[in-house]
Amino acid sequence: MDFKDWLSDILNECVLSDLDVQRKTGINRSLIWHYKQGTKKPSFQNVGLLADIIATTKGKKEVLSHKQIYMLRLELMFQMYQMLGGSNVD
Repeated sequence: MDFKDWLSDILNECVLSDLDVQRKTGINRSLIWHYKQGTKKPSFQNVGLLADIIATTKGKKEVLSHKQIYMLRLELMFQMYQMLGGSNVD
């Protein structure tokens, strides 16, 4: 699965709209749309912000501990980094 499809799927799974993501991360909604279309790649900073909101949302839904949320965030960052081509992330 490529990043754009994965991001759309996981945001749907977490019931997060582009506007929700913008409000919680500060990432412009237009950029989020481009990420989901595959026309732009997120910066490493934005990968971290996306991982944080996804991990936090999943953590609340699944009642995870702070340590489990932290580990999930790291795992998500690693997955996104790999999907985006490693060192090719802008």
